[in-house]
Amino acid sequence: MDVTAYLDPLGDPTPVRCYLVRRWVPGRTELHGWSTADWRLCDVGTVEDAIAWARERAAGSPCEVFVVDGVAGNYPLRLWGAAPDDASTTIGIPLRREDLS
Repeated sequence: MDVTAYLDPLGDPTPVRCYLVRRWVPGRTELHGWSTADWRLCDVGTVEDAIAWARERAAGSPCEVFVVDGVAGNYPLRLWGAAPDDASTTIGIPLRREDLS
């Protein structure tokens, strides 16, 4: 039997330098959508430390943690959390027909 590792384990991965933490804040009324408060965490020990920091600041609001590699043009990669299910807002505008006679 010939057994070969499908993926070689990471020997010494490049440490993550910075994380982006995004907290979603609901609007004051149902007519206001969500806003965000973003923080950049650098020199964090581990991803668990970044998530713990995010959970503490979120105070029950939806929250996300992204890894940021600092290379221009690369988008952050979400590691934990999610945006709120209703991040978009639909506004109904009642129309009234004016009697023009």
